[in-house]
Amino acid sequence: MHIDSIKDINKGWKIEMSQNAKKNYKNFKTQKLLKIGVIGNANKGKSFLLSKISKMNLPSGMSIKTEGLSIKYPDTSIFRDRNICLLDSAGLETPVLISNGQLEKEKKNELFREKSREKLITELFLQNYIVNNSDILIVVVDSLSFSEQKLLMKVKREMERSKRTIPLYIIHNLKIFTSKEQVKDYIENTLLKSATFTLERGNNISTKLNQNPEEVYNYYESDQDKDKSQKIFHLIYANESPQQEKYTIPML
Repeated sequence: MHIDSIKDINKGWKIEMSQNAKKNYKNFKTQKLLKIGVIGNANKGKSFLLSKISKMNLPSGMSIKTEGLSIKYPDTSIFRDRNICLLDSAGLETPVLISNGQLEKEKKNELFREKSREKLITELFLQNYIVNNSDILIVVVDSLSFSEQKLLMKVKREMERSKRTIPLYIIHNLKIFTSKEQVKDYIENTLLKSATFTLERGNNISTKLNQNPEEVYNYYESDQDKDKSQKIFHLIYANESPQQEKYTIPML
């Protein structure tokens, strides 16, 4: 769904659907569906992680971007015949672009302010749609930044406002890290000291990709209301280059 601007909500948005997607949509429409939503700022590795989760060959990279809202239907055989749907959106905090570069400075500044407000509202609409229509929510960050802390707080507030208690997985995609020491330093000096988390070490995860559970990092937030069933997990997904040791974490 090409949701470029919230201003077009009354006239509608263009929808593109492949023949395979049409077939999947008809099948999934009549069956119980597990909806997995993915949120994150631009160029943080959402498409890369979606490829890992879905086993689909999705294009990824700095030049590839999702437009508006994207719905993907992975092969049910991958998930033991469980019906999965992936909700993905355009990366947040992409640049505001102006097609006409010949405008006077004052008019360009005014247009930038107008486009910025429009973009912010559109991004919030997409973000809140995914939060409120998912059974599992994934937020992708890289080496945690201030803007990503603000994003996580917005997501948590929206979940509290809508009284959503779905599992929330915060994936720290450390794709530029190439050593175990860098990952440990990030955990000790960024993750565990972040003002937005109160974390405890979780149980080690053993996977087929990594048989050594000591190299898999899993934390959960422990400052939640005891009366709520909200579960928030932090998982570290680091470099998996064949020249380096593997620290990958398949999430689901």
